[in-house]
Amino acid sequence: MPQSKKVHKTPSYKIIGIFLAVLSLCLFETKTALAAITVLDENTGTDTTSAFTVTRPSAGTGDFIVVVVGEEDDNTFVPPSGQGWVEGDQLASNAGSTDLSFGFFYKLITNIGTEPTTYNFTGPGANDNTSWWVASLGGVDSANPADETMSDNLVEYIDVATTSFSAPSITTVTPGAFVIAGWGVQTDATVSMPGGSWATETNNLASGNIYMSVASQTFASSGPTGNVSITAETSATEVVAGQFAFKPATPPQAPTNVSATDGTLTDKVTVTWTKSSGASGYYVYEGANLIATLGDVATFDDSSAPSGSITAGTASATDGTSGAHVTLSLSGEGTTNGTSRTYKVQAFNSAGTSGDSNTDTGYRGVGTISYQWQRSAADSDASYSDISGGTTDPYNDTGAPADGSGRYFKCVLTATGATSQTSTADRGYINTPPTTVLNTPNDGGSTTDTTPTFNFTATDADSNPVEYNFQLDTATTFDSQGGSPLLNKVSTTDSGFTAGHPFSSGSAAEFTVQAGDTLSPGTYYWRARAIDPTGSNTYGNFATFRTLTIAVAGIDLSGTIYQSSNESLAYDCSGGNSKTILVRVNGAGSFSGTCDQNTGAWSTTGIPISSGQTVYAYLSGVSVAGSTVMVSNGSAQANVPIIVDRVVLRDDVDIHRVDTSQQENFMLSDHTQEHKNY
Repeated sequence: MPQSKKVHKTPSYKIIGIFLAVLSLCLFETKTALAAITVLDENTGTDTTSAFTVTRPSAGTGDFIVVVVGEEDDNTFVPPSGQGWVEGDQLASNAGSTDLSFGFFYKLITNIGTEPTTYNFTGPGANDNTSWWVASLGGVDSANPADETMSDNLVEYIDVATTSFSAPSITTVTPGAFVIAGWGVQTDATVSMPGGSWATETNNLASGNIYMSVASQTFASSGPTGNVSITAETSATEVVAGQFAFKPATPPQAPTNVSATDGTLTDKVTVTWTKSSGASGYYVYEGANLIATLGDVATFDDSSAPSGSITAGTASATDGTSGAHVTLSLSGEGTTNGTSRTYKVQAFNSAGTSGDSNTDTGYRGVGTISYQWQRSAADSDASYSDISGGTTDPYNDTGAPADGSGRYFKCVLTATGATSQTSTADRGYINTPPTTVLNTPNDGGSTTDTTPTFNFTATDADSNPVEYNFQLDTATTFDSQGGSPLLNKVSTTDSGFTAGHPFSSGSAAEFTVQAGDTLSPGTYYWRARAIDPTGSNTYGNFATFRTLTIAVAGIDLSGTIYQSSNESLAYDCSGGNSKTILVRVNGAGSFSGTCDQNTGAWSTTGIPISSGQTVYAYLSGVSVAGSTVMVSNGSAQANVPIIVDRVVLRDDVDIHRVDTSQQENFMLSDHTQEHKNY
């Protein structure tokens, strides 16, 4: 059955050993080399079954566990498989009157976090008694723990007539080797330990007829250890004894190839190195400061390395340079990597600490800058919100107020590995296009001028100079010419505009229809709009169109009233015999002239007559006779005769005339109320 940790019968040197163990742990933590291999902790136990369980003493990664076991039969001990156990030596004896087995086993703890807390050995017989001692050793060379071969170290004493039993001398190789001597005795219950420099680990640990004793000693010099004996009170039936030496660890060499990342990582600096043989852990320094104590690894992430930073820069927003957007941009923005650190690494094990490795500098980097523009809610440096899609530099903000109201803009800059920063703010606004008003002619106006002049005024919000686009058409949709207006003129390239473009904002400008574009009589629609090339360079809306009628220019008609068809006797209109001559064009109008001379002369002016129209000139108050009907060629006529007793039919287009007497029957269509069909 397992027993509690024993109280040694030789307290003076055991207290010293415990002190050294505690001291060694303290020195381990402060990286001071251990003076020698030490027993860190130990347990004992007994059992009477075919398997026994050894409780692991306190230990750490890199320490060794040693088990010394004896049994009152000649069986072979089997340590747990797959745990790295090494058999130093074991001997099963059945040559004497009694049987005896004795064994020595050890293993390295590679990871205390996964190391079992108990070890299950098998091999003893079902009812055989077993005793064991288990200890944890610190300061053993982890790569080459055995300082000598350990094989065939055990010897047996069978039915000998002596009370002294020696564990034979072995030869150590390394100064400071730690030697364990063990004895399995059957059946003497009382033995004396060697004493002197040998420390008693356990004495007469009994289970049935097996009594086990263990002693240890550190040998400062290499060479033979000499026989070491226990003394029995009576002759033992059978004894197995032996010595086993452990090699002390030596401080490792300094790690090599220390390298630290230079900005490739944004959240840390990774330090790597080539491991040192025999090292159980590593110290990582930043300058002279210890920043990490590590196990058997070859990399360290320094998350405490200073982070990088962002310089947000100065924001700029355009002031009316575009009628569609405000252009936002930054200057002076950028990132700075984290402050550089200098790293070195030391290797350590239970024996001590290496010198310094090479040094290398490393620093945290900063990722790519991301942008998020913000716009104020009103014309003040406050109440900002993100602009959807505003994630580039520069960025055109089409969401700024179209009416030209000012807004403030700033940018939030982010990047992995740095704290976000916000730029300065700047005010900007969209340039509203010029507005245009039409001055003259008035809407619905009329003129006989076939090259009329149009007057208009454009005003730009920023008082930028303006250019004009003038359009005129016979359709209100301004597309009578296959989708285009009759006239579509721009002041930058076309003639007809007031000289001296570009034009001042708020000052009137004019466009005159050029001779090559002379307008025919009819109804026209006109409009204008403006653009500010140095500002938004965007046309404003057309002013609401106006209507203008081009009337036919009036012509003059004159002639003589005759008394007969021979046109030789003029009618005397003097002396109260005046006559009124009425003129109709295609049966319409109210034009008239007067004859009050004895010469019979009459005239009328400003009659709008086009070529091909029918003109009626007749004496007011007279029947059909006294009428002249002519097809006009559109030009003035000074020889239009009116014969009081005749109807004159005249074609000025085809140069033809017919005189008829009043007795002839003919029809005059579209005449006045004073002339009916005859």
